[in-house]
Amino acid sequence: MNFLENIPFIIFSIIILIYSIVKLIPLKTYKKVSAKCLNNDSDYFISNDSVSKGYRNTYSYFFDNKEYVARESNYLGRNNKNGKNENIYVNPKDPEKILTTSQIKYYICFLIMAIVILLISLINVLK
Repeated sequence: MNFLENIPFIIFSIIILIYSIVKLIPLKTYKKVSAKCLNNDSDYFISNDSVSKGYRNTYSYFFDNKEYVARESNYLGRNNKNGKNENIYVNPKDPEKILTTSQIKYYICFLIMAIVILLISLINVLK
């Protein structure tokens, strides 16, 4: 493959790479706290004649001696967490903004995928 045929893959991987990095860099400032899962919402998603169900958990936690209740910003959570404690990451500037380990794994997966696509595209250009 020549360079022009690989441009869409290179651009796509760079966009995903930047997106992942932008989401992961602020994590350096987040503080890890123990939180209790209070409940979860669920919703169904329909795509190409398939249906999937996602869960969004609500957590209770203490940060700077104050109790907060916050909900995940997406439906990456699991259903079996009610009443269980888990570590979450809290933004110290806005303690109601949280990241869960599921969200962090999601961004890391995107980062790895972008690197792999970029490497494959560049290898194809060099052939």
